[in-house]
Amino acid sequence: MPVWIPILLFLAGLALIVAEVFFPSMGLISLIAAGFFAAGIYLSFEVSSMFGWISLLMLPGLGIGVYVLAMKWLPHTPFGRKMLAEGPSFRDATTRRGTDLRLERFRGQRGVTVNMLRPSGTAEILGERVDVITRGEMVDGGTEIEVVEISGNRVIVASVATAATPEFAD
Repeated sequence: MPVWIPILLFLAGLALIVAEVFFPSMGLISLIAAGFFAAGIYLSFEVSSMFGWISLLMLPGLGIGVYVLAMKWLPHTPFGRKMLAEGPSFRDATTRRGTDLRLERFRGQRGVTVNMLRPSGTAEILGERVDVITRGEMVDGGTEIEVVEISGNRVIVASVATAATPEFAD
């Protein structure tokens, strides 16, 4: 038996492992690769006992190595870039903010509640209806409020009477 036949089967099995990474088949391609490996190992023992044992011992590590390399290579291919979603990048973190900059214009402004805030509701600030939230207190409708904080995309308000009194009064 020529040596090149088992080697060809091993190479075909390794190519199928790479194909499984790029074209998920729910394990079908991996089963075919395992068949190629089994046939290659059987035929390598037919060539010689030493070649069979070397093949049997090296093939698992080689298979895992090819799989890991294919997984590392996948995101850098055009197909991989289309298939995999790109995660957040910290390179442009200065341009992204957790706070909606359009809400910053309401900071420190006063307005009137449109409905009862329990603790969230609607208020009219600078002539616009804005979804607002209090820090836990309930505020009646028609009460004058002040924007005390912008946190993320939330406009946090307090009634003017509450905002004027210090939090830790003696």
